[in-house]
This record gives sequence, structure tokens and C-alpha cells, in this order.
Amino acid sequence: MNKEKYINANAKVIALNEKGYLIGFECPKCNSGVITKQYNYTGAEPLKIGDIIPVKIAAIKMEDGDITNIELFDETVKVSHVSDLVIEARETGILEEIDASLAAWTSAYINDLPNSSFAVIEGCYTSGETDNKNARHLPYKDKDGKVDLAHLRNALARLNQIKPVCSGSNKSSLISKAKGVLEAAAKRAGIGRYKVRESIGKDLYKLEDMLDGKPNIGITTEELEIDTLADSDQFERIAEEHPMANYTLIHHWWENGKYEHWDLFLNDEETTSHFVLEYNPLKETEIKIVQRQPYSEDFWQKGEKEELIEPGNPGNPSNLEDCHIERLDIGKVAIYESTGQPDGSHLLRVEFFGSALEGRWSFTSTVPNIWHALKETVKLSEEFPMDICLTGQIKWEETPDGLKISGTALSFGVWNNFFWSPEVIQKSPLDDFDSMIIDVEHENDKIAGAVTKKVLSGYDVKVEGIIKDYETIEKIKKGDYQGFSIDATVFADPVRKMVTGVKAYKRLTVCQNPACKVCYFGA
Repeated sequence: MNKEKYINANAKVIALNEKGYLIGFECPKCNSGVITKQYNYTGAEPLKIGDIIPVKIAAIKMEDGDITNIELFDETVKVSHVSDLVIEARETGILEEIDASLAAWTSAYINDLPNSSFAVIEGCYTSGETDNKNARHLPYKDKDGKVDLAHLRNALARLNQIKPVCSGSNKSSLISKAKGVLEAAAKRAGIGRYKVRESIGKDLYKLEDMLDGKPNIGITTEELEIDTLADSDQFERIAEEHPMANYTLIHHWWENGKYEHWDLFLNDEETTSHFVLEYNPLKETEIKIVQRQPYSEDFWQKGEKEELIEPGNPGNPSNLEDCHIERLDIGKVAIYESTGQPDGSHLLRVEFFGSALEGRWSFTSTVPNIWHALKETVKLSEEFPMDICLTGQIKWEETPDGLKISGTALSFGVWNNFFWSPEVIQKSPLDDFDSMIIDVEHENDKIAGAVTKKVLSGYDVKVEGIIKDYETIEKIKKGDYQGFSIDATVFADPVRKMVTGVKAYKRLTVCQNPACKVCYFGA
């Protein structure tokens, strides 16, 4: 990556999580309609969800014509990391690497190898356009056609370092072809794709993907040795590495179980979060939770064996009755998402890796310290129709047919205290917008015009329309009507405050004060 070059771009603020702000770039071909990127914001004023912000892009990664990653230009001054220096030194040709297992393959030896010893060869070499042997990439077989394990591992690790010799060669295509050849060879040779870096709990390992260097988490019942290679078939599941914390689940009861609750503690080695559960999460999939301060600094580590707590001691507020605690499970928890919404609500998505507690859970809070937990393998709630009004920003232009207006009719976010996700918008009945009537301030008896065009742009619904009513035209020009609003019948989860589906879009209206603050004319 050239650290001195960048391009200017605009991104939309999507969410706020524990790492900072999540921003997105429109990607109509992507499943979600957007490519997201964590954004390190250092400004004094907080950003708002939906804000459009300028950013600098340092690199874009494409595979087979599809963008897979966007790297932002980092303007902060940092101490250089050795691994970055090694990569840059290798790219500029000033790195001297000596590997005893690789040293026997000199440049002369590699030049004499047959074409079949290489993972991929550029077409310009095989066609005779060039005799530059550097157009043959990643040797992994010796002169006799036998796979050399050291060079196979080396080739897997250097996949992304392929540098085309000929101008007509496509780097992404070369990498893709080499990747298929090397992965097949590694599987036949019993070499795994993932390097086992660390054991972080029962059946849980930190892995390094030898193809792209990305960190992963692997779950397996096999006992793996550190610094060895493992194949994907050895794991029940492999996922991208996320922030991890420790957790303990403790049963807490009085009077032989007449009164009881369950304590869930999440500890990231700096802070401990304490959740009091109404029901046992090993048996239930939907639970009400109260968050509170831990009973004591080390209480989350208690209960390895059944313990009695006398009245008045930490963990037992009773002045009369003893209580008992017993740890039910201990393990690791992955924090997939911790996102605050503009209305003050919060969404926490985690996955537990323990001997008893497992699976992905969503914790939602609309009231401070009160949570609703749902295991994601079950239906969240029964859906029911309700009317919600959404809104957007108008741009206008005079035409012979009337006043042409355009803008955003609908975008994802929290509108009228309900969260609209990009997925819900993209899967909604957008054909309802075709020739839709436009009225004024939701007065259905005042028809001002009609929609002439609608486009799904990433996660925004953009519309154009013609206004023929004179009074409405004048108010739009004067700025009295500033945005769009759409009447919709939706399916909603009242507990999580989320729209889960759209039954129908009814009418588009022009209005003075849109509820959706990104939905103004011209947006």
C-alpha cells in the first residue's frame, strides 16, 4: 500500500459500537447494499447516525471484480510496527529473508523448474510474448514434480504478494487461480489453511488464515497443537475474530429455590458487567434482565462449588435468610455488536462459547439498565401490522409538466422510535411507489401530484415526482415543505422496537417537518 496516496470520498455514519463509529459506502451489488468500515473519529463534536462525512481511502481490494475491502487513509502519526516494515521492505526489495528450509532453492534452481512447479503463470509467458521467468509465480513443486511442503506453506503465505509482470495480467485473477491450486495441493498433502495461534478456552482457538493473514476463531473438539496448521474440516465453525470477554453464569437462590435468579457476568479484564436474569438461559430462549453493579469485585469468580452466603454479605441483601450460589458455566463470549441508537436504545449481540451456555444472543435495551435477551435461533416475536410514518429531503426543478421534485423517501435508521434496517427496506414492496399519489401533510383528500420514478440506492429509496397543485408548488419553492414522508403499514417487534417487515407503502406526502432527519428534499 502506498502510504502517501489516497482518494477523497463520502461515507454515511451507520452505527456506533464499542470500537467507535461504523461507516458505509453504497454497494448495490452487495447483499446488504453497503460496504462497512470501522472509522476512527477524533473530532470534538459527536457524529450522528445518518451523517454524510468526508473520508480518505488509501486502498481498495477487489476479488473477481467485486470489492471486498476498503482501507481508510490513516493521518495519525504512529510508531511503525515491525510487521508493516517487513511487508514494505519485501515489496520494495530491500528485505533479505533466509529460511533454512527454503535456502536450497536458489534463483537459478527456480528458473530451471518446469512450468508445472508453479501455482500460476501469466498468459504472456505461456504465449511467448515474454521470456521473463518472473511471470511464473509461487513455486511449490521441485524439479521432479514433488510437492515441497516448506515451499507450499511459503506460497500460501505469499499469495497476496503476487506482482504481475505483464501489463495485461490481472492481479486478482492470478491470486484467485493460485489460491485454488495451492489449497488443493495443501489438502492433498495434509497441510491446513489455518495456523493455530492460541488456545483461549475449551474447544476454542485463535487462528491465522494463511491465505489472507486475517485473524479467526475456530471451534473444534479436537486437541490442536499451537503453531501447527489445521484444515477447515477440523472445525465445527470458523468465524472472524471479534473482541472476546470472559463470562460466568451463576445460579443464585434462597429458601431451597423458592426465590431464585441467575447472574451473568461479562469480564473483559478491565471491567465487569453484571446482568441479573429472571430465568435460566440454559433452558429458556427469551429472558428479561436487569443490569446492576457487581456485588463485589471478585464475585464473578465465585461459585465453583456450591457456596452459602450469610445475610448481609455481598450477594445476599437479606437480613434473615442465607442464600446459596453455584456456578453453572464459565467460558468465552464474542462481542459481535454493541450499538447505540439515536433514541437512546442499545443493541448488544454476543455468542457464548462454553460447555453449557452456547449460541448467539441479542440483548436490547430501550430503558436504562433494563434488557430483553433473545436467543437468535428462535422467532423474536409475533408480527402485527401498525401504521408508521417515515420521512425524507426535496430538490425541485420547474418543468413544462409541473414542478419536478426528487429526494430520499426512506432510509434506514430509527424513525418514530422504531429501527428500520437496510435489509427490511431492500426486501420491502418497493413497487408500491410506482405511480404513487403524492398528497400534502398526510391529507389524503388533497392530491398534489404523483411519483414518476423510484430507485433503490444502497439502503435508500430515492424518488422523483411531478407536483401540479399551484399552492403546493409555491410552498415547496418558499421552503414551507421541506421533506417527504411515506405512510406505510408494517410488521413490528414492539419489544425490540424494530420493524421486521413492510406490508404496504400507501402514499407519499410532502411535509414541513420530516421525522426522518436524512429524508429532506434533494438528499
